[in-house]
Amino acid sequence: MEAVLIVGIIFAFVVIVIWLDTRKRERMLLLQQGKDPNLADSKNKTLSSTNYMKWGIIILGVGLGMLAGTIIGQLLPGRYNGVYIACLMIFSGLSVIVSFLVTRHVAPADKPAEGNGE
Repeated sequence: MEAVLIVGIIFAFVVIVIWLDTRKRERMLLLQQGKDPNLADSKNKTLSSTNYMKWGIIILGVGLGMLAGTIIGQLLPGRYNGVYIACLMIFSGLSVIVSFLVTRHVAPADKPAEGNGE
């Protein structure tokens, strides 16, 4: 358990360092172009309905994976911890695929219609 915690902390540290470096590079590029560096922070502040739906589907898939893993783990003789993790990953992956397919079909309807001057 300690190994998983240590690997998780190292992974989080690396992700944060890369994110901060990327943010710094974006700001430097904006400064070189003579633009306000605060423009980098204003990107993607608003969430559309498709983003809410996408995250809802993903969280639902994670929850279903936890539920299925717990139920299957209780039904199998001799506690298998791998079943819980496998169900969690399978349902999470399926939920990402479903959210992609759903948002791909819904996204054009979410954008405002092109007016022809009427």
